[in-house]
Amino acid sequence: MSVIVNGKEYASEKNAQIALTRNNTRKRRETQVCKVYDLKIDMSKLTKKQEEALKGTFLEAKWIYNAALNTDKPTKYLPGKTVEVKNRDGDFETRDLQYIGSQIKQSVITGISSSLSSLKAKKEKGHKVGKLKFTRRVKSVDLKQHGTTYRLFPENDKVRVQGVPGKMKVYGIHQIPEHAELANAKLIQKASGYYLKITTYLPKDDDLLNDYYVPGTVEGIDMGVATHITLSNGVKISTTVVEPPRLKRLQRKLDRQYKRAEKLQKSQGLNYLPFSQNYYDTLEELRKEYEKLDNKKDDLAKQIVSVVMKNETVFFQDEMITSWKKWFGRQLHHSILGRVKSLLKAHPRAVMIPQSEPTTQWCRHCEQKTKHDLNDRVYTCQYCEYSEDRDVHAADNMIWFGQSVLNDNNVPMERRELTPVLVDQYLKLFPLGCTIKYTERVIVLSELEYHTPGISPSLKQETNSSSVSW
Repeated sequence: MSVIVNGKEYASEKNAQIALTRNNTRKRRETQVCKVYDLKIDMSKLTKKQEEALKGTFLEAKWIYNAALNTDKPTKYLPGKTVEVKNRDGDFETRDLQYIGSQIKQSVITGISSSLSSLKAKKEKGHKVGKLKFTRRVKSVDLKQHGTTYRLFPENDKVRVQGVPGKMKVYGIHQIPEHAELANAKLIQKASGYYLKITTYLPKDDDLLNDYYVPGTVEGIDMGVATHITLSNGVKISTTVVEPPRLKRLQRKLDRQYKRAEKLQKSQGLNYLPFSQNYYDTLEELRKEYEKLDNKKDDLAKQIVSVVMKNETVFFQDEMITSWKKWFGRQLHHSILGRVKSLLKAHPRAVMIPQSEPTTQWCRHCEQKTKHDLNDRVYTCQYCEYSEDRDVHAADNMIWFGQSVLNDNNVPMERRELTPVLVDQYLKLFPLGCTIKYTERVIVLSELEYHTPGISPSLKQETNSSSVSW
């Protein structure tokens, strides 16, 4: 029996109620801002049944994912209580699904549909795309609805997840405001344990969303290979996050164990690699080291962006950092340029300039172009003889071209003065692995020595050199 609500016809009253709720949610989202909070599950407080359930959830999600891809129409696959799994002998066997819930099953299929849509969109834009491949490890599962697939208990710092018996102790739940509206979440499996990413919505005028910056200030950012980040105020930042020796030792150990498994496969005539338990233990230790390395890079990128975004508006160019790695792989291997660019793209006060803009060649004084080789580190205009450090010149032009991107000629052209307080903010980046250089554009360092503690005594005297570093 059809139902008519607000002039629209629905198949049933339930469908009409779902549509009405969805419309109300969309209207409410227009006045809200999305914010994601990370929670970590305390592994030391888990029972054996909870550990088994968590492992089983990700294992069964992998089974469903691979079983769906093995069909002609993966998006139409309907997982039941059992699933067909291919064992290491190449034969298919039926296995029961004991832990994974119905909504999590649906989320696995929804994820496949989303991935296929992304591949289709890339193909329509002219990119070469492949196809979805079978996976050996599922790293995350979606928890669609608070109250059904998961529930938070802030009063005792615990969470309940569908398919996992009892409540689990979590860290970080105090971050979530009481008035936040909880939406979906992700249960993530890492080498260091299990994590929850909770999506929440807060009112746009919420005090927790206040973004502190100096009004009327702008900054241009130039990214490069020789110097990773150059700011229009003359500060140059280079980052190096080196792989620890232990990581390299684990890589060599894993390689030896892999070759040992290959020899056993050939000698015994097996159709699979007989990895030992030691191999999997080494692999897990290697994943932990890579996770630590990624955390260091993420933290460093966030710290740099946090300092730069003290300006009201920041301009940067859409650099093709991925293509740079083909030519300058070793120089960029330990950098964090990709992470910095991603954070800037997501920031509402950062403006990205198209890649086609000639930020290095353009002279804003005579409005002419002068080409320079990569080895030329000083820009000199062949028409008006204007000269400036190449990277600082490009960073300055980011602000110039940013006016056209914003379609606003009233963007302030005065850069933020490099005050002692701002220098202190840059000094905090040193322990994280940054090398900071100040060009001659920076105010005389002897003026900062009186106000800023911690500056090296060798920098107390005035200098006119092209760069100073410590």
